[in-house]
Order: sequence, then structure tokens, then C-alpha cells
Amino acid sequence: MSLMYEELLSSEKALSRVLSTNKAVTEEIARQAKSKAIQSIVTVARGTSNNAAAFFKYICEQNNGLMVSRFNHSVTTILGSTPIMTNSLVIGISQSGASTDTIKVMQKALDSGALTVAVTNDKSSPLAKMCDYHLYLNCGEEKSVAATKTFTLQLAVLELLARALCGDVAPDFESIRVDLNALTLRLDELKALASKTKDIDNMLILSRGSMLCVADEMSLKLIETCYKMSRSYSVAEFAHGPYALIDKERTVILLAPDGAYKNDFIAIAERIAGDGGKIISFTDIPKVKALSRYSFNMPQSTVSQIYLYTLAIQAYAAFLSEVSGINPDMPRGLAKVTITL
Repeated sequence: MSLMYEELLSSEKALSRVLSTNKAVTEEIARQAKSKAIQSIVTVARGTSNNAAAFFKYICEQNNGLMVSRFNHSVTTILGSTPIMTNSLVIGISQSGASTDTIKVMQKALDSGALTVAVTNDKSSPLAKMCDYHLYLNCGEEKSVAATKTFTLQLAVLELLARALCGDVAPDFESIRVDLNALTLRLDELKALASKTKDIDNMLILSRGSMLCVADEMSLKLIETCYKMSRSYSVAEFAHGPYALIDKERTVILLAPDGAYKNDFIAIAERIAGDGGKIISFTDIPKVKALSRYSFNMPQSTVSQIYLYTLAIQAYAAFLSEVSGINPDMPRGLAKVTITL
């Protein structure tokens, strides 16, 4: 069993510590944001952490109306420019808390008078120590190069913060934990799916809404742990040009939870299947399942949805790597902490 697989399973237990570790801190951040009349939120992150930031952006704009932007590091680290962030809440997200480019940007944010928050898995890290507030993932050291449990916990603490900023109640992490535990009992089904699909390459991954960040993360995981070329798109964006890729040789992975985008998922599945494309779906929508060549039956849950799909795509990638004869814990050319500017 890979470290990647062991660690993705451990995220369920870590969720039980989110509230005790971070609830008071998120409430204080929300009070400070209100006191300082914060007008915008900026996230600073790379890789998996940037995918978690995309989830935060979506739910924050949906629930409290504050605009959230994702910072382009090189504007500061290479070009030497620093946008005005005085009335902003700036959130640096880094599992290790040691990403040099994120640290440099956060220092500029501090210098400009921004309210700063670090999201890390290391309380003693440079990023955690330099910011006004620290949200601690508290999920134990992650040894696998591919981030799994830290991504799940980033989603959790960022959802907690988003809820605090709009004065909403905290997520029910106990219910989420129970739902995740139930899904772990079915992961052998994903191993079987991985065995059936191990020879497929050049995959497109489609979703929409808050689930798009999971599609982005799935693409990253398939690339770094399975060496599979993949590209993620919003279902809506895909129709604007990339749809030209669809033919009888193309495989599309569709992350399609029931909910607000149900009709969009059904429509794209019907169109792809009608044009000869092959669909692998992770869904609880019967119509989408029927149109798929392979389908993993996802549990129905509004509260736990993002976490359930995250666990499923992480496990699928870990199994796909294994059945492809690749060690997901040692992806070629990669290290746990990546130094970029």
C-alpha cells in the first residue's frame, strides 16, 4: 500500500479536529475583516493549494459577495510590482509553509498593511509565523509527494473561514467524517475501475461550480502520479471551443454531482455520447450513469459532496498509479517542497 493511499484515508480522522483547532481563529479573522472594512480577498498559492483556493473563491463569492482573486506570484517575485492590498484580506496557502514565492508575496502584503492569514500544516513554518493569523491543517506530516490529506484539510479550513466571514454556522464536520468513512468501505470498486481504465491516456476532465476545483485536482493527480495527460474544464467553458476534441477515440471523465448543475451534466453527457466519446463518470445522476461507459456511483450528500468527490478521485489516482506499475510516492522529477519564483 502506498503512502499516498494511507494518507488519503487518514483525512477523515483529521476532519474531527478542524473545529477545535481553527474555529476560534476564523471567528477572530471575521471580526477583524469587518472592523477593517475589508473590500476584497486575495489568495496566494501554487499547485494543489491553488486548487483549494479556487474552492474558497467560489463559495466565498457565492455566500458573502466579497470578490476573491488569485494572485499571480511573478507580478511581485519577477517583475517587482506590488498591487495595492491595503484594504484586502490576503491568504497564503502552502502545505509546508515554506514555499518561497508565496512567502515573498505575503511579505509584500504585510508591508502594505493587508490583513494576512496563513494556511499550513506546520505551525513552526516561516509562513505560519509571519502572518497575522494561522489556520492549522493539523493532519500530521504528509510524507507522500502527492498531496492528499492536506488538500482535503485545506478545503475544510477554508470552508470554515468562508462561513465565518459571512456569519454562517460552521460546517458539520462530524457528518462529513461519517460519510467519508462509509465511502472508504467501497474503495475496492475504484481499484477495479482503475484496472479497467489503466491504458487510457489523454483524458479530459469536466465538472462545474465548486466541484471544478476537484476536477483541476484530479487532472494534477493523474499527471503527477500516473503520468497521464489530462486537462480539466468547466462544462460551460468546454462548449466554447475545446469540444472540438471529442471523437470516438476521446475519453472524458465527468464529475457530476446532482444539484444546481444537474441539467448541464446531463446535456454534456448526452452530447459527448452522441458524438461517440467515451465517458467515465463519478456521479449520483442516473441519466449520466446510463450514458457512461464506466461509472462510479457516488453517494448523495449536499453537506459532504466536495469531500466525497475529493476522496474518490484521490483513491482512483492512487490505484491507477499502482496498476500502471508506478510508485505514486516517488513521482519522477518532483519533491515535496517545490521552490519557484
